[in-house]
Parts: sequence; structure tokens; C-alpha cells
Amino acid sequence: MKIILLVNLSANGRMLMGEQPGHQVPQEAVSLSFKKILQAGNLVLGRRTWEFLNSLPGGISQLLPGVTIAVISSSIKNISGEVLVVNDVLHAVEALAAKGYQEIIVGGGAQVFNTFLQAGLATEMRYNILPFITSSGIQLTPPDGDTNLRLVHSNAAHQNFLHLRYEVL
Repeated sequence: MKIILLVNLSANGRMLMGEQPGHQVPQEAVSLSFKKILQAGNLVLGRRTWEFLNSLPGGISQLLPGVTIAVISSSIKNISGEVLVVNDVLHAVEALAAKGYQEIIVGGGAQVFNTFLQAGLATEMRYNILPFITSSGIQLTPPDGDTNLRLVHSNAAHQNFLHLRYEVL
């Protein structure tokens, strides 16, 4: 099972949160992520990230038509529509694997990324490194201090941002 974390970072390594003012990700970076999500057909999100994306015009179902969404939440039990609600990352992986997915895309937020890393479930990380430095945002917290990565691909993409793809070792 391939589990890919899609992360937007500032140049000083802070994870960007879409709902924060000033953390607007360039459309080209969003398009790159959406292309991968649509290709895989699924997306795992934390409750707050799901709420943010669903509050955008048209909601998440119009942004990502046909994509199976798994929302990790301990506070809500059901969401109307075609959204799976699970209480942890292991149940998210199990639910999507049961639907036949061989590749799972994780879109955030910070707690979900860190939980996938701490559980040793992430197999690949894709970073969009954006050209600004911020004091806000959150750092990824690897399990027990370190997570080793191997660079698989890199390119300078569109409007002055880097796209990096790493294998988690």
C-alpha cells in the first residue's frame, strides 16, 4: 500500500494551513495536488481541514468530484454525502483498502500528517516549497526524532515554487 502525504511548506519549513491569512498556496501548486488526488481517487483529511475545504465555494465534492474522502474525527460520527468518517489513521487506511485503493493520498492537516508519520504508515512525501518565510504554521514532528527520506524527484514548478518528492525510508 502506497501512502502519500501532500504538504505545502514555507521556505523555512513551516507547514502552511489554508485557513491562515497569508498562507494562500499558488493555484499551480493546488492544481498539482488536485491532479494527484483525482488520479488516486481518494483523500484522507482531518476534521478541521475537511471543514475548511468544504467551506470553499462549491464545497469539496465539486472541487474533487468522484473522490472518496475519509475524514478522521473523534468528535463527529457522520457527514452527509459520500464521506467516510473514521476515528484514526489505521481505520482510514483499512476503509480505503477495503474499497480497493492501492494508493492513499493524505492532505492534512498537521495532526493527521504527524500521526501518519508516527505510525510509520507514510511511504512517500510530496512537498510544495513556497517562496516566503513565516513565523506561523506548524512543523512536521517525526516519530522519535528522525524520519529518513530519499529524494525521488524535484523540479522548479511554475511561479517560483519547488515541488519535491521523497520516499520515506
